[in-house]
Amino acid sequence: MNEKISDPFRSRLQKLPPDQLVRAVVMLTTDVPETDRRLTRSERRALALAVREGAKRAADKIDRILEVYGGQRLTLEATNLGTVMVESTSEGIQALAEADEVRAILEDQKLKTPDHDAH
Repeated sequence: MNEKISDPFRSRLQKLPPDQLVRAVVMLTTDVPETDRRLTRSERRALALAVREGAKRAADKIDRILEVYGGQRLTLEATNLGTVMVESTSEGIQALAEADEVRAILEDQKLKTPDHDAH
C-alpha cells in the first residue's frame, strides 16, 4: 500500500467514477537537505530557489503521468514548499503516488471561514 496518500483520501478516490476529475496538492520530492537551525534570509531565498529548481526537474515526469490519465497541472511552477496543484482522475492521482518524484499527495479542500452570523 502506498503511504503517499492518506487512507481517507484513498477511500474517496476509489469511490469516484473512473472519468471524474479530482484536484489534489502534490508535494514533490526535493534534494534539499533538512535543517533544525533557523536560516538567514539569504539562506531561505537560496533554499526556495533550490526547491523550485528541483520541482522543475520533476515536472516533465508529472506532466507525462497526468497526460496518460487525462489530467493536468493547474499551477505552472512549484511553490517554495515544493507543491503543485493538479487535476486528474483517481487512477492518475494514484499513479502520481507511485512516482519517485512525489513525496505526498493531499486532497484539495475548500477553505472554511468562520460563520460570523452564527452565535
